Amino acid sequence: IEVEMMDKINYMSQTIDDFSNFFSISKEQESFDLLTNINDAIRLVDVQLKLNHIDIQVKVKENMDYYVFGLANEFRQVIMNIVQNAMTAILNTQEKNGHIEITIEKNNSETIVKICDNGGGIVDSHLDKIFDPYFTTREKGSGIGLYMSKVIIESHMKGYLQVQNLKKGTMFCITLKNKKED
Repeated sequence: IEVEMMDKINYMSQTIDDFSNFFSISKEQESFDLLTNINDAIRLVDVQLKLNHIDIQVKVKENMDYYVFGLANEFRQVIMNIVQNAMTAILNTQEKNGHIEITIEKNNSETIVKICDNGGGIVDSHLDKIFDPYFTTREKGSGIGLYMSKVIIESHMKGYLQVQNLKKGTMFCITLKNKKED
């Protein structure tokens, strides 16, 4: 029992550290490990995903360098926002086998992160509005999350954030420049 208690205390301590790092403001662009930051963002919402029986997977190629140039803390916010939106979509459709898949692909100049879910997709008439400020389809939504995500990726990190419907859900695609050469 003592070992289990220490494990839980260490986990809670790590969670507190994660939150304090998550909300610290770093406007200095830097090379950062994309995979580490994606895993950090997932860890912050992992309990919610498990409680709602939603499986999340991160797919990468082994032994790859996943460094990109940008703002690590803001990037984590984008990932967490998109994952939380996917979770909400899955819960709204009452999908029994909720699934979110994050894949990372890399070429010579850029890294592409695809976040796919099986939450039913976005109504076609809303697709071109979801990045607009204050646009929401939720009763208690602010409509600011995806707008801020787009600003972070496109204005602050000079990348691209796009969305498209899949057969049973949605895919958000983030394209970022690879790490800056020294």
